[in-house]
Amino acid sequence: MTLRVRYYGHVGQLSGYGRAASEMCMALLAAGVQLEIRPLGWAPAEQAEVALEKYSALHACLRNEHDLTEPDVAIVHTLPMDCSRVINVELARDGADPDVPWVAYTTWEASSPVPDEMLESLDDLEQVWVPSSSTARSFRRGSGHESRVPVLAMPHAFDP
Repeated sequence: MTLRVRYYGHVGQLSGYGRAASEMCMALLAAGVQLEIRPLGWAPAEQAEVALEKYSALHACLRNEHDLTEPDVAIVHTLPMDCSRVINVELARDGADPDVPWVAYTTWEASSPVPDEMLESLDDLEQVWVPSSSTARSFRRGSGHESRVPVLAMPHAFDP
């Protein structure tokens, strides 16, 4: 059985998040995942194709809301405080099954624990993935309480 993943991220953008998103999606494809990509920050999926020259394999995975199937898991890859907003907007727009597990892939670029408000905004997720073990420690302990959601270190995928 092939894992079906719907991925919400900054695929096709020229930012750090954009490159990380495109590389993560390439790794998911290489692992044999059936992938649907919903680019964040672009209107129709066709606009992201222009910025995906290096990632031509991702073109076939770009989806508009009327082209979606039911995933086994949904991944949202964006800033920590933006994850729950994206999930709520996409659930309403895409008509996704609210019982599909959601995973956040995000980061915290400081050595201090993440603010409790940030941890609380991620409470409804199944897991939180971050790119390093030090970031995972920051997410697990928070400023005043521990994360209620499992936090796993998942290094950035990239082709050196």
